[in-house]
Amino acid sequence: MDMKQVSAALSGMKKLSQTMTGMYHSHPSAAPLPSRDDIRNFHDPAAAYFIISFANRKTSVKCFKIIDHKAFQVKFEVIR
Repeated sequence: MDMKQVSAALSGMKKLSQTMTGMYHSHPSAAPLPSRDDIRNFHDPAAAYFIISFANRKTSVKCFKIIDHKAFQVKFEVIR
């Protein structure tokens, strides 16, 4: 999604009194760490930010909270 689409989605959620709990995106060839652009463009400190990496032919997922333009890794558990 580009930033206009993200803004429209968040605006629509606000009108419906919904709260975003998290979002994700992928890094096809880089580590699952937030880039400077990721940190600059993510504006909801309450939401989880998942990054899925496919680097080195191995799928890896990390989760972060981004607060005041700083990324903090968050532990999470996948329940199947």
